[in-house]
Amino acid sequence: VTMPVPTDGDSPSLFHHLKQLNNESLPETSPVLAESAALRVPILGRLWRLIRVEMHNLVLFYVNRYVAHETAVDTHIISTLNELTRLNQAQRHEIEQLRTEIAQLKAKSDLPYD
Repeated sequence: VTMPVPTDGDSPSLFHHLKQLNNESLPETSPVLAESAALRVPILGRLWRLIRVEMHNLVLFYVNRYVAHETAVDTHIISTLNELTRLNQAQRHEIEQLRTEIAQLKAKSDLPYD
């Protein structure tokens, strides 16, 4: 669900945070292995590099699964916040219309309502 458009009377803080949430990008989870002196040892260096890469890939496999789950949850939460904000805007607009109608009815009837 896309982000609602701010209208008069909306909280600037709410829309600031909604905008930040809607524009948030996915976290980076690609492997970044630092070079070390052990990697320059002729035979053992290659073996150590292979072990390091595979261990990082194993960890990243589980991290990526977790991130995918959390991203799905975050997407639903952001969509829910967008929809709740939209509903809040509609209710506020309806309340303003009802207040206008009440004021007009008061003016017509000249009865004191409080």
